[in-house]
Parts: sequence; C-alpha cells; structure tokens
Amino acid sequence: MRNKKNKHLGIEISPELHYKIRYIADYNARSINKQIIYLAQQCVKEFEASEGKIEVKIEDK
Repeated sequence: MRNKKNKHLGIEISPELHYKIRYIADYNARSINKQIIYLAQQCVKEFEASEGKIEVKIEDK
C-alpha cells in the first residue's frame, strides 16, 4: 500500500534508458521503481560522504 506521506515523482526518460534500468532492476531482482529509489539513495549517500550531511527540513502541509 502506498504511503500517502511519500512524494510522487513522475519522470520522462528515453526508451533506451528505461530498458537499461529495467534490465539492471531485473538482474538485481528489484522492480524498476525500487531500482530507481536505490540509485537515488546511492547518489545521496555518495554526495553526503564527500560534501557532508544534508539537513532535512520537511514542512507538513
């Protein structure tokens, strides 16, 4: 079930990139959505390792 507090992100990507991400997701036994979330988390982790922790300021709306 979808968590209503989570943010929805719609992105437009080329068919070639979609195919390649789906291929990697299948290889890792993940859905394409979970693969993209994993990649985003890795990006944040790498950024914070080199640039410092990002302070999160979330406004409840």
